[in-house]
Amino acid sequence: MAYSTHIPSRFGFDLSELENANFPVYKQPLEIGCFSVDINNQFLNNDRLLKYFIKPVKSDKVRFDLRHGYKHFNAKDESVKGFVNHILKWIMANKERMNSCFVSTASRSSTSSPTGFVCWRGLLTKLLCTPYENREGWIICATRYQGTWYLCEYETAKKIKDRGKETDRQKEMSYWGFKFEQYLTAGEIF
Repeated sequence: MAYSTHIPSRFGFDLSELENANFPVYKQPLEIGCFSVDINNQFLNNDRLLKYFIKPVKSDKVRFDLRHGYKHFNAKDESVKGFVNHILKWIMANKERMNSCFVSTASRSSTSSPTGFVCWRGLLTKLLCTPYENREGWIICATRYQGTWYLCEYETAKKIKDRGKETDRQKEMSYWGFKFEQYLTAGEIF
C-alpha cells in the first residue's frame, strides 16, 4: 500500500513541500535599538526608561511585599491598543541603523524593510505556545507590506468580556506582577 506525503494544511500551502527543504538557520537575537514609553503612553526614541535586572543580594531571604502601593496604583487602560505603533515609530526614526544591521538581499527593494516580521515579543510567544495552549483563543491579524509581515493581536470577545468582569482580587493579583518587576529592576546597574 502506497502512502501519500501530501498533508493538507489549514493555511493554504502544501506541508509536503517542506520535507526536502533546508533546515532554517537560527541565530542569537541581535539588539538593534530600543525605545521608551512614558507614563502617558508617549513614544521616546531613547533608553531613558530602560530597566535592568538586579539580583537580590540574599536571594534565599527575599520578602517582597507585593501589595505595597496598590491603593495608589493607576492601572494602564487595557482597552486602548497601540498595536505596533511604537515599533513603527522607532523604525521610522532609525532607518539607517535598521538597514545597517541587515545584509541587503537582491529580493528586496530599496524601499522595503530588511526584516521579515514586525510584532511584539509576547505575540511570538503566544504563537509558539499555541500547540500546547488550548484554553484561550486568539485573533492575530497580519499585513504584508513591501516584503515585511506586520502582526497585531486583537482581543477576542471572551477576553473583552473577562476583562469587564475582573474582580478587585484579580486586579490586585495583576498588580503583584508589576510590583515584583519593580523590586527586581533598576534604572541603572549598580
